[in-house]
Amino acid sequence: MYRVIEVAKMLDVSKVTIYKKMRYLKDQIKPFVVKDKNVTYILSEGVELIRETLQTHDVGEKVEPSLKVIELEKELTIMKESLQSNDSKMADLQKEYKNDLEMMCHYLRGIKISKTERLNSLQTAVNYIRNVINDIDEQIELFVELDKQCS
Repeated sequence: MYRVIEVAKMLDVSKVTIYKKMRYLKDQIKPFVVKDKNVTYILSEGVELIRETLQTHDVGEKVEPSLKVIELEKELTIMKESLQSNDSKMADLQKEYKNDLEMMCHYLRGIKISKTERLNSLQTAVNYIRNVINDIDEQIELFVELDKQCS
């Protein structure tokens, strides 16, 4: 045996909904309802009748959403708003990161050009030094030959 409030909690509806269902099922549920000291009790069979009626949502009877459903809907709305806000923030961050990356790429391209020019300059200097060394080697060979002829 369950009190009306217990049945309401069990079925996740209000007490008012339980009483409305009891009125709607008046003749059917009567054998399963017991009143004791101004407290209404419902037997398990009566609870099942009410459960079945709640599941079929009888035509013409307004079904009241439970408080939990209303709270969940509010929470869902808040979460959707939060997601939309976060999406907007993410889009802004992506734009910022993209701009930062483009600036870094531009900077690195400049450094690459500078380093390439420096490398070319060093290669030119190395080639010049090689030519000078080759000229010195040729002159040394000439001096060695001249020294042999003079001796």
